[in-house]
Amino acid sequence: MSTETQRRPAQKIGQRGASQTHVEACARPMTAFVRTRDALEAAAARYPHPSITPVRQYQAD
Repeated sequence: MSTETQRRPAQKIGQRGASQTHVEACARPMTAFVRTRDALEAAAARYPHPSITPVRQYQAD
């Protein structure tokens, strides 16, 4: 079998469910960013460094 037949057919514009797929595709990198940010903040809290201040303290106005 060629790779052409194995590939999933592309979503046509105007096809039902295309916009939902687009929304999910756009939201996926953001969840990865949030996960990475949370992991970095957890690591920063675990290993404090004198010259690095947490970002969240500036957001509480």
